[in-house]
Amino acid sequence: MNLLSKVAAVMPKFSITPEKPIHGMLSVTNDSFMQLCRLALKAYTQDEDYATAVTLLREFIALVEQVPGYDRLIIDYLKGVTEKYEFLYKDYEASIDREIEEKAQQIYQGQYSKAYQAAKNAVGIYDKLLVMGRKSPVITKKKALWFNLIKANKEQMVFTLYSGKK
Repeated sequence: MNLLSKVAAVMPKFSITPEKPIHGMLSVTNDSFMQLCRLALKAYTQDEDYATAVTLLREFIALVEQVPGYDRLIIDYLKGVTEKYEFLYKDYEASIDREIEEKAQQIYQGQYSKAYQAAKNAVGIYDKLLVMGRKSPVITKKKALWFNLIKANKEQMVFTLYSGKK
């Protein structure tokens, strides 16, 4: 965040419009970019709000790619750091969720405890019903849907496998 903020401070003035607003910002300038950096840093270091920090990292990638002349090395560095933090966040979130499950009685009191249990049961039932529905013969054209998706996403389905041999 410090690197991104320092780069934004010395870059020529820019104003970009993200695809969707970021923290209510319809456009991002050098100053608002530095403000977002401070927000991400605060979320990470002070608030222990890793979800916000990782989400902002992902949003920074989209932003910096729109800034004319932004240093390619910094963009690649940001992408690498974001990929690693997203990987860590998945495990972190799973660990937190396990702890919530273990300490639900302490976390949720009174009506929240009942609501938590009801929601938990409802999600489990809903997931089972979806699995049952997906297997139902009433759903027709599954094969057609599958192959249409392959056709529609043809470019994303291509990959290269390099074996190291000529």
